[in-house]
Amino acid sequence: TVSDLLYVMLIESNNQAAQCLSEGMDRPTFIGLMNQKAKDLGMQSTFFEGATGLSSNNVSTTDDLLKLAKYILINHPEISEISRNKEYDLPGVGKLTNTDELLGEIPDIVASKTGFTLDAKGCLLIIANNPKKDGYIIYIILGSNDRFAEMKKIINWVNQAYTW
Repeated sequence: TVSDLLYVMLIESNNQAAQCLSEGMDRPTFIGLMNQKAKDLGMQSTFFEGATGLSSNNVSTTDDLLKLAKYILINHPEISEISRNKEYDLPGVGKLTNTDELLGEIPDIVASKTGFTLDAKGCLLIIANNPKKDGYIIYIILGSNDRFAEMKKIINWVNQAYTW
């Protein structure tokens, strides 16, 4: 089902699941819809060439990913709910393990998504509750050789430096 594919795609960062989701229509139409949605969200520096994140021609910025994260929080909370599962037992498939090593280690994660290609290196987006739980902090790392260690440093710095 579409729901099952979302779990596999978001938890395991599975590109085959992303490709399957795109196969409900022809490839150019699907990718055109992705690019139109990015444009509608004001993501001016984002361009998709493929349904998965594997093409080096798929590009984005932290500013654009911030816009996407805010949109998802408001309009598609189910994506956040799925992405924050450290593990999930999908009937008929088995145990899925999240690619985000920080789940369970960093408290109050609301949503998480990893990415990696040789060209883009390690990427990580985490949405966390702020300590007062009256809003969110969105952390984004692109082009990292050690996205998890760098993210921990940033989150620790924010928690120590910012007065809530």
